[in-house]
Amino acid sequence: MVARARTDLLPECYVPPHEIRVIRDRVRRRAFLVRMRTRTKNRILAELAKRRILLGEDPWSRKGRLLLEGLGLEGVDQLLPVLYTLDMQIAGMSRDLRRMCGENLEARLLTTIPGVGYYIALLIVSEIGDVNRFPDSESLCSYAGVVPVVWSSGGSTHHGGLTREGSSWLRWALTQAVNAHLRSETNLSRFCRRLTHKM
Repeated sequence: MVARARTDLLPECYVPPHEIRVIRDRVRRRAFLVRMRTRTKNRILAELAKRRILLGEDPWSRKGRLLLEGLGLEGVDQLLPVLYTLDMQIAGMSRDLRRMCGENLEARLLTTIPGVGYYIALLIVSEIGDVNRFPDSESLCSYAGVVPVVWSSGGSTHHGGLTREGSSWLRWALTQAVNAHLRSETNLSRFCRRLTHKM
C-alpha cells in the first residue's frame, strides 16, 4: 500500500468543497421531506378509499383540506398536522434554495434552460461539483449513468440499456429536466418529438 502511494498509483477521490456539500445536503434533505409528504398524502387517500369516501374536490386544495378536516376521521385527523408541518418545512427550504440558486452562477446559468428550475439546477450543480474534474463529456455522461452498456463478442459490438451507474441523484435530476423540457417549444424538443414519432 505504501509503495503504491509513493508511486502515485492510488486512484484519487473527489471531495467537493464546503459550499457544494452544503447545497448537496439541502437539496437531498428537501427531497427526503417531499417523499415523506407524498407518503403522508397516500396514507390519507388510503383512509378515504377504505371508507369509499369521494371528496369531489382536490384534497390538497384549500377547500379540499377543509373537507378533510370536517370528516371527523381519526386516521385523517392524526395525519393532517403532519402534512401541514411538512408543507411548512418544505416551503421554508424552498425559499432558502431559491436564494442559494440566485447566488450560484452555475445554477443561474442552468435555469436559463427550459425545464430546469432552481431546485433541479442546484441538484445538478451539487452532484457534479467541479465539472473540470471530468476529462471529457463522455466521462461526465458515464458518471451520470446515462450511457449505454457496451459489450463486444466475436468482433461485433453490442449496445444495451443505460448503465445506471454513478450518481442516481444526477440521473433523476436530468430525467426530470428532460421531461419538463419536452413540454416546451424549442428546436431540441421539436427534434426529439420528430425522432420519437419515427420509432
